[in-house]
Amino acid sequence: MSEEKLVKKHLFALFLKDKKTEKFIRIRKATELNRAMNPVTEEYDYIADEFPTTEVTGYKPSEPVSVKAFKGSEDFDLLYEIYKNRSIGADAHYDVLTVYFFDEYSASGKTYYYAEYEDSTLTIDSWDVSGTSLSANIAHNGTPKKGYVEIVNKQPVFVEGDIPSDAESTYFASVAEFIEAAEQISTGVSYEDSESVSHDDGVTYAYGGVTYLYDGEGLYTGTVESNVWTNLTAVDVTTIAK
Repeated sequence: MSEEKLVKKHLFALFLKDKKTEKFIRIRKATELNRAMNPVTEEYDYIADEFPTTEVTGYKPSEPVSVKAFKGSEDFDLLYEIYKNRSIGADAHYDVLTVYFFDEYSASGKTYYYAEYEDSTLTIDSWDVSGTSLSANIAHNGTPKKGYVEIVNKQPVFVEGDIPSDAESTYFASVAEFIEAAEQISTGVSYEDSESVSHDDGVTYAYGGVTYLYDGEGLYTGTVESNVWTNLTAVDVTTIAK
């Protein structure tokens, strides 16, 4: 049985894309974040049943956010810009990204998080000047794209689709897998191993613009002088992108 862990508030992240910078701005200075799922239902009063049946036909999520008015804080500055512009129509639509940091998966040395990406309509509801908070509502539109993010340079990078597993990794899992994908260049290649012992049974493969030497067990890069590979450096095949 897996260990139970409480999903704490910092592991649920809501991002809005700033139209000017194309950066994702995380809602950080809100003291509460409560997503209402707003299920859409229909009732069917089947003739053979005593009571009607309720069917769920969809969801229309939304969340009110009340951000503390700290000038210089990215989330407040973004909402303040929308407040100043009284954004309406298409200008009130913002890309919203929800990242579930507790739903993570590691593959090939990288960490991915489940995420949902969708259009939203953002409205400014009120400014509590005495409480120094600016309140808005984010109404999610349409069908969310489901996928995952990787954090790169402190920014989430969203990819639609299933979180990659090791079997579906973007990197090679074994030398055998690499050899199957690479182009064989030549056989009977001469090389000197780390102990300066000469061999003539090497095989060279080309992949991604790089030529590698295979000695029957591992891959190497090196220098070639008079058709002899020297100064061999072992290559970790799991670092080669497919």
